[in-house]
Amino acid sequence: PIGPLLGTYRTGDGRWIQLNMMEPDRYWRPACVALGRPDLVDDPRYDTHDKRVAIGPEMRALFEEILGGLTLAEALGRLKAADCIASAMNCSSPRGS
Repeated sequence: PIGPLLGTYRTGDGRWIQLNMMEPDRYWRPACVALGRPDLVDDPRYDTHDKRVAIGPEMRALFEEILGGLTLAEALGRLKAADCIASAMNCSSPRGS
């Protein structure tokens, strides 16, 4: 199962970011705070990886919205400052289209 902290997202400037947080419960708090959504940390709907996976499409849409509101530089800067694992993708889309 893949949660919101693994995968590719388009940023607000049309670039792509890859989140690679393989320990999702460890990174949940710092990622949410770094991305400006500390309210998600203790929300009982999202407080475990299993819950976030169970509502996968909802979580995906939420992270698309969050990261879509930031430039690639902003998102990477915030996540790196919080010791979260993310990288820029050097392509026009994650599927090459």
